[in-house]
Amino acid sequence: MSHDVEEGNPQLQKMEPIYGMLEWEGQGIHPLPRPSLWERISSSTRNLHTAAAASSSSRPATNGAPPVQKETPTIDDKGVILPTSSPQTAHHPPPPLSTRVRSSFDRVFPPQKRYIGGRLSRRSFLSALAALLLILFILILGLGLGLGLRKKGGPSTADLPLPSHGLDKTYTGDMTYFDLALGACGLVSNDTDMACAVAHSVFDAVSTSSDPNANPLCGRFIMISKGGKSVAVTVVDRCVGCQPTDLDVSPAVFGKLAEIAAGRVIVSWKWE
Repeated sequence: MSHDVEEGNPQLQKMEPIYGMLEWEGQGIHPLPRPSLWERISSSTRNLHTAAAASSSSRPATNGAPPVQKETPTIDDKGVILPTSSPQTAHHPPPPLSTRVRSSFDRVFPPQKRYIGGRLSRRSFLSALAALLLILFILILGLGLGLGLRKKGGPSTADLPLPSHGLDKTYTGDMTYFDLALGACGLVSNDTDMACAVAHSVFDAVSTSSDPNANPLCGRFIMISKGGKSVAVTVVDRCVGCQPTDLDVSPAVFGKLAEIAAGRVIVSWKWE
């Protein structure tokens, strides 16, 4: 029946369903106004600033440095966020030379370390090391000066009994004997040979090279005289403990001029 009524009534056919709410349901509800563009931009800016502050405050500082604060973005009149320029890195000057030298020294000799089996501090160890180096320097300097003065104060070539001074010149000195073997001239001699050794100062004064076998005095003859007796001997060696006018001869030569028991006698000699 209701279906027939609806078909017979054209107004009922044109009616559309109405959606709404009861009057008591809509009390106190008012539509919110749409925010303007500037309000939306301001809200976004505040949100960005709040998020950046929260992030910087929650992040711990590294190496004792303060947290890096981010800059608030700049917005133009149209609401476009403008790019911000990155801050320039601060330039720290290098530490002074004294600081760098001290740091290097501390790395080589740590101040808290104990030295010499833990018995010395760094100060005591460095003091002992400096004293040792000073003593070593003084010893080297003294040795060099001593050798130089000794060489300077030694006999000059003019005072040595050399054959270049004349074969007719006679010299007087001590004569001793020794057991002959391989000498500085490179010759092997024995106790029965008529041979001798001259003083090292005389032998070295005429050396022409580092080879002692090539010394000009090797093979030279010397005439030794004592108490009316004379013996001709050949130079085959150098005597380290002899004075310039001393001669060190074989036992055979010594026995021809003096008693072997004497050991040391004064003789005269000259070059042949």
